[in-house]
Amino acid sequence: TITTREHRRHYLLHQITNLVEIFRDQPGLLGPKAELALCCLAMTKQEILWYFRHAVTPQPNIRKAAKKGHIEIAYDPQVAQMIFKSVELVGIMNDYGKIIKSYYTEFLKGLDRDTINKVKESTKGHSQAHQTVEEIISLINSGLGSENPDLEPLRKKLVALQAMLSTKQSPG
Repeated sequence: TITTREHRRHYLLHQITNLVEIFRDQPGLLGPKAELALCCLAMTKQEILWYFRHAVTPQPNIRKAAKKGHIEIAYDPQVAQMIFKSVELVGIMNDYGKIIKSYYTEFLKGLDRDTINKVKESTKGHSQAHQTVEEIISLINSGLGSENPDLEPLRKKLVALQAMLSTKQSPG
C-alpha cells in the first residue's frame, strides 16, 4: 500500500542520510561498509522506481477514480531528497574508491587466500581447475602488491573457476 511505501521511503532516506554523514566524517569506514552502502543504494533505487511507476503515473482505472475524488494520489517530497542523497553517496564512494579497493585487496591477501588454498586442495583431481586456482594464487601474490592493482585478470580467472567447478565433471 501507499502508506507502507511512504514509511519505507522515510526509513531509506534516514538510512542513506546517516551513511552519507558517516562516510563524509570517517571515509575509512567505506571499506568494511561498502556492501551496506551498495545495498542501501539498490533499495533506494527500487523504491524511487516504484514511486515513479505507481504514484506519479498510476494505472488508468486509478486515474479515473482519482479524478472523481475517490482516490488520493500521494506525492512524496522525500523522493527528491532520496535522489539527492543517493547521488551524494555515490559521489563519496567514487571519491574514496581507493579506500574500498585497498580494503578488499587486503582481504584477498588474508582471509580469502586461506579459502582459495582450501579450494586448491579440493581440486587436485581436476587438473584444469587446479591450474586455474594456482594462477589465481599467483595473481593475488604478485598483482595485488601495487598501490593501484588491476583486478580484471583476477575477476576473469575467478569466473572461469566458478564455471569449471559448476559443471558435472567437477570434483566434490
